[in-house]
Amino acid sequence: MSNPWFGRKRIGFGIRPTGGMGWLVTIVWAVLAMTAIGPQLVAFDAALPLDAGPVLDGWRLAYESWGRLDADGRNAILICRALTSNCHVTSAGQQGVAPGWWEQVVGPGKVIDTDRFFVVCMDTLAGLHGSSGPSAPQPGSSRPYGMRFPPVTFADSVRAQRRLAEHLGIRRFRMVAGGCVGAMQALQWGLDFPEMVGGVAAISIRMAPSTYALALWSVVRRAIQLDPEWRGGDYYDGPTPGQGLGLATVIGLLHWMDMETFETRYGRRRRSDAMTFDPDFEVEHMLSGVVERAGGKVDPNSMIYTTRAADYFDVGDRIAAIADGRERPPHLVMNYSRDARYPPEEGRRLADALSKAGIATTEIAFDSPIAHGGFLIDQQSVLEPIARFMASLNPG
Repeated sequence: MSNPWFGRKRIGFGIRPTGGMGWLVTIVWAVLAMTAIGPQLVAFDAALPLDAGPVLDGWRLAYESWGRLDADGRNAILICRALTSNCHVTSAGQQGVAPGWWEQVVGPGKVIDTDRFFVVCMDTLAGLHGSSGPSAPQPGSSRPYGMRFPPVTFADSVRAQRRLAEHLGIRRFRMVAGGCVGAMQALQWGLDFPEMVGGVAAISIRMAPSTYALALWSVVRRAIQLDPEWRGGDYYDGPTPGQGLGLATVIGLLHWMDMETFETRYGRRRRSDAMTFDPDFEVEHMLSGVVERAGGKVDPNSMIYTTRAADYFDVGDRIAAIADGRERPPHLVMNYSRDARYPPEEGRRLADALSKAGIATTEIAFDSPIAHGGFLIDQQSVLEPIARFMASLNPG
């Protein structure tokens, strides 16, 4: 490909956090993003084999979409959801519709323009919208699967998403994009179904989670499972294990922002002069609020399944073994400088591996104090790189 945007390029961007307290609203909104606008749910009868061994004989997958699909089915863009984000990416400028979690990126006249493209966000298996998973009805039973649902991988979810894309009449995605576990899905799309993808934009990503990340996800899951209301995952007819989910959420939040951000925003400011074991420091009040608001926003079992799918994600050997002669889409890899779990050096390793496999790749490192959640918290950071990347893609 002769486009000057490609050819294994490394680009650095500097980012300064915006002033005021809007950043905190954005963090909590991104972590607990839900909306009254319900997605569409599509049921499939055809069997879906899973990497763990079982086969789903009947399954369903949720999605939400904006814009209009062209007659040739080639103007679609897929946005892959992040860990706690749902399918509601944008309000698309509609009155009375709640903002989406990528509101500044997707919408009429925006970088991902819903006036030009058919934009769709698909759920994953074991996701948040009634897709097949622990919260869905178990065939032959009057109760949800709970933890009886088999483990799933993002490769499983991408196979399900491909069938949903075919159901919707999509022949090819101009781009597949996502951050965090959404980036894992985007990479999987480029590996498994390259003929359906014009370009892959992966944010906050590496070839496989580190041992540190495995440990973090293990603690997140344990926090949920130790809540007495979890009941082995069979809580759907009673109280949700909200305290466990809240604790899991703040554990994640501590790793989505870096130390400097906490110091700058909170420092050692206190609410009173009295000494107490109740929340006293401002940072404690913020974390307590996140815990209290977490219950009912995200299905705890979905968090367990999705983080486990992240554990099993590993595309290093797959990329190194590419030799099937299939044309592969160009990739854009973006990471944030202070992201301890997905640091820029790991983004470079991924980009190097893709380039060695013959895949046109651009890698960007953002110099930002926001760390892992930058693509949600400071959405301005990704606008220019995504715009340039999309302009370079073959419309196919």
